[in-house]
Amino acid sequence: MGMPFMESKLSELIGLKEVLQGLQVLTSYGKAVKEELRPFLPEEGDRITKALDNLAFFKEALDSRLELQLLLKNNLSQFKDIRGTLKRLEGGEALNIIEFFEIKAQLMEMSELQSIIQNSRLKQMEALKLLSIEEVIKLLDPEGTGLKTFYLYDSYDENLKVIRKEKKDLEEEITKEKNRIKEIISQETQLKPKLNGEIIVDKQDKDKIRRLMESPWVFLSSESFRSLVFRVKSSSLLDELNSKLLLVKSIEEDYEQEVRQRLTQQLKIYGEAIHQNIKVVGELDFLFGKYLLNKRIDGVRPKLVEGPYLQIEGGRHPIVERTLRSKNQDFTPIDITLKSGVTLITGANMGGKTVILKLIALTTIMAQMGLYVPAKRAYIGPVSFIHFSIGDQQSLEAGLSTFGAEIFYLKNTLHRVEEGGLILMDELARGTNPTEGYAISKGIMEFLKDKPTISVITSHFDGLCRVKDINHLQVVGLKMDLIAEDKDKIVKQQQAEGFLEEYMDYRLQPVSNGKAVPKDAIFVAKLLGLKDEIIQEAERAIKPLGEGE
Repeated sequence: MGMPFMESKLSELIGLKEVLQGLQVLTSYGKAVKEELRPFLPEEGDRITKALDNLAFFKEALDSRLELQLLLKNNLSQFKDIRGTLKRLEGGEALNIIEFFEIKAQLMEMSELQSIIQNSRLKQMEALKLLSIEEVIKLLDPEGTGLKTFYLYDSYDENLKVIRKEKKDLEEEITKEKNRIKEIISQETQLKPKLNGEIIVDKQDKDKIRRLMESPWVFLSSESFRSLVFRVKSSSLLDELNSKLLLVKSIEEDYEQEVRQRLTQQLKIYGEAIHQNIKVVGELDFLFGKYLLNKRIDGVRPKLVEGPYLQIEGGRHPIVERTLRSKNQDFTPIDITLKSGVTLITGANMGGKTVILKLIALTTIMAQMGLYVPAKRAYIGPVSFIHFSIGDQQSLEAGLSTFGAEIFYLKNTLHRVEEGGLILMDELARGTNPTEGYAISKGIMEFLKDKPTISVITSHFDGLCRVKDINHLQVVGLKMDLIAEDKDKIVKQQQAEGFLEEYMDYRLQPVSNGKAVPKDAIFVAKLLGLKDEIIQEAERAIKPLGEGE
């Protein structure tokens, strides 16, 4: 078994898990397809293209006819999971009435879905071709009622028809005999039995009790504190008719069992076609879910190119964007271009560098899953793996510190750099002392810079920007002119969380090698009101130091 494309925890770490929760399906069949969703590898580029082509055509079809969305939603909502019933069918065991009903109802839903597809542009999609199941529907609806209910019709078997006629005649004779007896009782006692054959009288009504006790057609059945309950007796003819009815019902059950067994065998022939249509329903449901997800994230079709390569224009992280929107704030769209080698991202504290890494990973994975991505434009050269290292990860069970865990997982990834992957490292080596952290970071960058893998590293270490033959991007950073205008307001700010977001420009800009890493931590601390003597001491301390050198 080959190495995994990514670690399982990455899905939650970058927000992919939450994004995919928004890919909602309506059927168990769609859920099964969704559970198989995974990023395709570079050698499976044709599958990515096919998935994107299908979504593009589906989107165009639904966008051009809005009522089609409602028709599909209403139809798909009716599908129940009948795979358990089909498994019993394959085993040859006679299905019961409920199971026949489940299959019949689903086949009729499939027929309706087929009609919806045939009356729309979706009929051009090979992936949505439903096999004809009209013959199966006729088998389960021989009288052409068009109803989704199921009944063992007389037309299934002549013997069944005859025995049911005999049963019906017997039931009519029994009813006639019961009514005859009740009429006699009414005439003799002037008391009319209920439909269930009971006559209830008050214990104080001696006359009624006397009349009933003298009648040969009733007997005392039970009594309560206040009343007596009499019941109609059976006649010899009634006993004979009931005995015949029991026998006829038993014969009817035998015939019905034979019909159900025969019908099961006839239905079994169509099992493969039903399974194939279930697969199409699942694919359609999943495609519908992808379409609705794209509407929510306002995505765009990524264009596939030779990789590894990534170019994002106006990229957004939908989860972060939604959080900011709840605070009446906007997400700053990100433009970034990445290719093989090392890209170093530097910039201000709280400058969104971690979010950028998550955005890169999310966009890449979504594209390789055949999904649209949250951006204005995106060009993706598929990668063979993704490694994401965030600075505060720890592996307590393994007894590893933040730094130890980071190096342990990176060590395994470095064996794969020739495969053409994507390595994302946030604040590389920040879990150790700055001098050694800088040295290790530099060594890793030197190793990765000429490898056919995209490596993106964020860092505050000075000196890394002077590594040759790397791509250096920097977060534009604090808007000093705006801060100058609002200085008094900022100083009075009581809550630190989110207060600098409106003063931060999160866009990335290329910088020439050698430009120093921005130092704004002391400035931010000063704005936040840290004591002057601490600020002054910090400013004196930083002058003779070159961080990380």
